[in-house]
Amino acid sequence: MLKTIKNLLKNKLTKNMKVEIINITQRPLEGEIIPIECIKIKKYFKKPRKTKIKEKEEYFNKHGYFRSTIILNKNNVLLDGYTTYLLAKEQGYKSITILRNK
Repeated sequence: MLKTIKNLLKNKLTKNMKVEIINITQRPLEGEIIPIECIKIKKYFKKPRKTKIKEKEEYFNKHGYFRSTIILNKNNVLLDGYTTYLLAKEQGYKSITILRNK
């Protein structure tokens, strides 16, 4: 289907127009999007190992999204995904997709 769309667009474009097709099927769109500053971190989270941060950062740089999901409770308290949260903040994210623990 993506090839069909590209071919249709090619026929409609003028010389000065460019179209970028983004494949959003690489990662499903799940969860809800919230401002990153709304996430509450409990003191029991410890700084992750440098190797873990480096692995997740390399994955993000290669694929353009985080491999791990941030999971929050109903009060926006982080339950899982602390390293992803840290990397998102480091990358300058203002909001992020999260899942709720029910």
